[in-house]
Amino acid sequence: MALIYTLEEGKQAAEARRNGVFDDPQLLKLGPLGNIHSDLLRIWKSTDTSDVLVAILNHTKDLLDEDHAWCKHEAAKDINGHSVPFDNSEAVCFCLSGAISRSMKDLQAEDYIDIFLPVFKAINEGVHVETGIIAFNDDAKTTFEDVQKVIDRAIEIAAKKD
Repeated sequence: MALIYTLEEGKQAAEARRNGVFDDPQLLKLGPLGNIHSDLLRIWKSTDTSDVLVAILNHTKDLLDEDHAWCKHEAAKDINGHSVPFDNSEAVCFCLSGAISRSMKDLQAEDYIDIFLPVFKAINEGVHVETGIIAFNDDAKTTFEDVQKVIDRAIEIAAKKD
C-alpha cells in the first residue's frame, strides 16, 4: 500500500472518493478501492494527525465532563433544555457527535474529519453489528459511562493509530 504523505493529500483523496471520483491521483496511491470507511481508515493511518485528534478528543471529554453535560437526540441543548446548534454559544450539553463537532470548532480543526474514525472504532470494538456514533449515543441502552469509555478508548486509538 502506498502512503499518503500529507493531511492535505488525504483530505483531497477523501473528498474525491466521496464525490465518486475514482481516478484521483491521491486515491490511486491507496491502491485498490474499498468502501469509503476503509479508504478513510487507510488515509488516516498514513497521515500524521494523532496529536490533533487526541487534542480534539480531550476537549470532547472536557465538554462531557459530567452526566448533565451529555444529551441524546439533539446535537446540543441550552440551559433550558432547548435544542441549539452545537456551535451556539448558549450550548451547555451535547451528544457525542455534537461534542466532537464543537471541539473541532473550538480548536479550529474543522478539517479533521478523520476524528470520527477512532470514535467509530471504539464504539464498534467487539460488536457483531456496526453502529454509527449518533445511533450509539441515542440508543436507549447507552449510558453516560458508556460514552466516557468510548472517548477514553478513542483517545488511545488516536494516539496509537490502531
